Amino acid sequence: AAGGSGWDFEQESWLAGGRECDWEFVECLGGDVIEIKAAKKRWDGTLPSEIGLLSNLKILDLTENEMFGNIPKSFFKLTLLEHFRMSGNKFNGTISEQIGKLTNLENLEVYGNDFSGIPPFALSLLTNMATLDFGYNRLEGRILDYLTKMVHLERLILQGNEKLRGSIPNEFDALTNLERLSLHVNEFSGSIPPVLGKLTQLTTLDLRNNALSSSIPTDIGNLDRLWQLLLQENELTGTIPTEIGRMKKLDIIHLADNNLNGTIPTFIGQLSRLEQLILYDNALTGTIPTQLGNLPHLSEYGVLCFCLFVCSHNKALQETCCYRGMI
Repeated sequence: AAGGSGWDFEQESWLAGGRECDWEFVECLGGDVIEIKAAKKRWDGTLPSEIGLLSNLKILDLTENEMFGNIPKSFFKLTLLEHFRMSGNKFNGTISEQIGKLTNLENLEVYGNDFSGIPPFALSLLTNMATLDFGYNRLEGRILDYLTKMVHLERLILQGNEKLRGSIPNEFDALTNLERLSLHVNEFSGSIPPVLGKLTQLTTLDLRNNALSSSIPTDIGNLDRLWQLLLQENELTGTIPTEIGRMKKLDIIHLADNNLNGTIPTFIGQLSRLEQLILYDNALTGTIPTQLGNLPHLSEYGVLCFCLFVCSHNKALQETCCYRGMI
């Protein structure tokens, strides 16, 4: 059983219902345990199989402990579970097909563990999901096609697995509640589908460090709530679409290390909230628009990064940028 304060399923009082309802991290209703909120308790050990006896459990939060091992089969008996948070532990193994039994799940957060293997198709059954966070594990293969029926999804975080692949499906247009899409540091390929422009609740679009190709779709200009546009380290081509000028809430535009061409568009000078503009390692030509000098929040870091790398990697800009030193 897991160590730490009070985590002992072998005690008769826990299994029968009793003093555990007085513990600070446990909430009960009618003598039944319905919540365990045990984040940062420094618990270690494995998740005991007796967890399956808590049939009325709705919330299990084990975030940032030192727990490890596989998720026991009995866990998937918790069909009333709505929130399962276990980020920042050392759990491992594969994601079981049995996950499909937990159809009431709204939050599944397993960021920063050591899960591996191919995500199961059973994820497609979790249609009540609002947050799905598999970031920084070792998952591989396809997953995005399984998620298109999660119409309540607000946060999708798959970053840092390195070997997740496939293309972003057009069926993502159904995810109209999505606020954060973080897929970076994987092997996703194909184009950025124009249907992402329908996800108008997005505040973060983070697709960096993949193998995405083709041009940036003009529909992206519909994302008028977006704060961060992070598309660097892909294989994107074409010009920077003028429609980005409609995205007035943008704080960061990072398009470095692609194959973009054309000029730096003057419309960027209309983005008054912009703090970082990073465009190095592309094939941009022409001069730097003077309008960029009027942006009140463009951070010193952003300007220096822009000038230093644009000058050193785009010969056509060397005289203008390096002579001026700062925009």
